[in-house]
Amino acid sequence: MTDQPPHNQSGEDKVELCESRLGYSFQDKSILKSALTHASGAQNRLESNERLEFLGDSVLGFTICQWLFRQ
Repeated sequence: MTDQPPHNQSGEDKVELCESRLGYSFQDKSILKSALTHASGAQNRLESNERLEFLGDSVLGFTICQWLFRQ
């Protein structure tokens, strides 16, 4: 997994490469593209990963709190 995809690859090629490495095929490819797009590379705020990052942080925080509570 150390090899980097070429920068000149199309977005679709990068999505396919990511899916093959994960072993999972996304039904909605736009979610994967959004998750992998940093705010500095997005055309507008909705295209970046910030919303998904916030959601992921919230789910992770909830899971950790629940685990700590049960311990």
